[in-house]
Amino acid sequence: MKKPPKSPVRRGYADIRARAPAVLPLTALSNVLAAVTPFINIVFPAKIIDVLFTSKDVKTLAALALSAVLLNYALSLLQAAVRARLVMHDEHLWIGEKNSVTEKMLRMDFAALEQAAFRSKVEQHRDEGANEGGVFMQLLWVTRIAVRSFTSILSAAILMRHFWAVMFTRTGESFVEGPWLSAIFAGSALMVGGVMGFITGKINQKSVKMRKQYADINRVFSFYRDMITDYKTGKEIRIFKEQPFILRHATAELVTRGVKLQEKISSYYAMNNGLATMLFSVVAFALYLMIGLKARAGLYSIGDM
Repeated sequence: MKKPPKSPVRRGYADIRARAPAVLPLTALSNVLAAVTPFINIVFPAKIIDVLFTSKDVKTLAALALSAVLLNYALSLLQAAVRARLVMHDEHLWIGEKNSVTEKMLRMDFAALEQAAFRSKVEQHRDEGANEGGVFMQLLWVTRIAVRSFTSILSAAILMRHFWAVMFTRTGESFVEGPWLSAIFAGSALMVGGVMGFITGKINQKSVKMRKQYADINRVFSFYRDMITDYKTGKEIRIFKEQPFILRHATAELVTRGVKLQEKISSYYAMNNGLATMLFSVVAFALYLMIGLKARAGLYSIGDM
């Protein structure tokens, strides 16, 4: 019984592991360090503030400050070393992807190379490679975002483990001291996340369609460009004075359509990023307001807040 074919994403990760085995572990380590580092500058200042408001012990303050500085220094050195190795492996992977496409094209039948659908895919791959680094780089970008997001959420959950009892249990008679305020905030945050996920998915679908259209335009433009630069066809074009037609069709129409498509793609991404920033600001404001109200009610210390 034949095994089902791998998905494109799984094939992509398999190719990355085969061509540069160290890339994925280094990418994961780099982004774990990047996600954990900010929490050092959250935890230690909080402890320093609490010591200042309670015992004011100089030795404890000095130990906390020194620990924060040394941890930041050690993690920054480690991140720099990991990034230096990662840049080298990323470059090797990027070159390997271009070589693999070229090698496949050399092995294909000439008739297949001339098919419009195949040429559109090649142009789309070249365009995305120039703008976004290629398929491997896009997969690594998704990996970076996923690892950093997961590590940040896990670190925040661990950091806030002592707050859950205060946030979701009744600690007094007022509404602020009850669990409903936290429950309303958590439900609203999840709803905002779901809405953003839905909108982002729709925008990505439209962007993919427009990028395919742009690849078709780019293929036709590349055809005219190659025809003009070829000696034989270039001579015929000049003899029969076909330059105005080519310039009008290739430059005026195709470039204009291509620019409009790129503007649409950019506007979709801008709209998505702008909406995400606005919703994040609303959620952040609600979070700060909730924490401030609970701190005002005496449920958190100044450092905890």
